[in-house]
Amino acid sequence: MMSSQYMDISMIKKIFSRSSLIYCFISFFIFAAHTHAAGVYKWTDEHGKVHYGDKPNDADNSAQVKIKSAPKVDTDLRAKQLERQKKYLNALELDRAAREEARAKKKEQRAKVAQAEQDCNRLRNELVDYQRGGIVYYKLDAQGNRQFLSEAEIKQDIVDLQQRIKAECR
Repeated sequence: MMSSQYMDISMIKKIFSRSSLIYCFISFFIFAAHTHAAGVYKWTDEHGKVHYGDKPNDADNSAQVKIKSAPKVDTDLRAKQLERQKKYLNALELDRAAREEARAKKKEQRAKVAQAEQDCNRLRNELVDYQRGGIVYYKLDAQGNRQFLSEAEIKQDIVDLQQRIKAECR
């Protein structure tokens, strides 16, 4: 049958065929059911030592021990755990959304502050230009023509700029 010390592939296939595996599983479950159905017995020997076994002792002092069944498993436990997990995840999601919203508001507020600071710097620079003088100031009319400012108009623009700076800037 075997000519060498190594097994032939066909021999391995026979050993591990489906039918042999099925018989092994059936035998295992029958054995497991038989051992589970067996009772537990308790007895005391002549030296006072207590013994336990799956078969009663030959002496009359062996008694079957009642084994309490395992506590019932709460079938709704997994459902309750999943519900708690969902609530926890929902709370985390709400918390994350609130933090993200706060971050966005803070970013928007910083942008507003930066824009206000930029506007204030522009107003201050314009005021400094007016106060230095020597520059010819003008405004454009509706047709796009230059209308040069008089001294009174320049002074009024300086007063207006100072009031805006006082009102809008820190």
